[in-house]
Amino acid sequence: MWISDSHGFMVAGLVITMGTLGDRIGRRRLLLITPGGAPPGVIGITVRALGTGPLFALGTGLVVGSVPPERGGSAASMSETGNYFGGSLGLALLGVVAAVVYRGRMDSEVTPS
Repeated sequence: MWISDSHGFMVAGLVITMGTLGDRIGRRRLLLITPGGAPPGVIGITVRALGTGPLFALGTGLVVGSVPPERGGSAASMSETGNYFGGSLGLALLGVVAAVVYRGRMDSEVTPS
């Protein structure tokens, strides 16, 4: 699970960093100055999906294998529910943190007239 956690932290940090950079220099310009343009992004997403797919499949397999066969469906559904709930909660918390940081920066940089 440490791979999934470290991946999440890296993505969270880069989302805020690259979003700020895109706001400052423009998203189109940011995409154009990226070596190769959009294809490296598509390749990156594909590699990420190929890496995390087996991770979730193996995790669910471990959960299902650790319970009696008659409880396998319940265990798989709990595992998937936990995965989706954790992802949703993480995204919501990331949004709250981003909003707080954005609001703090706006309050300090914009003076009332």
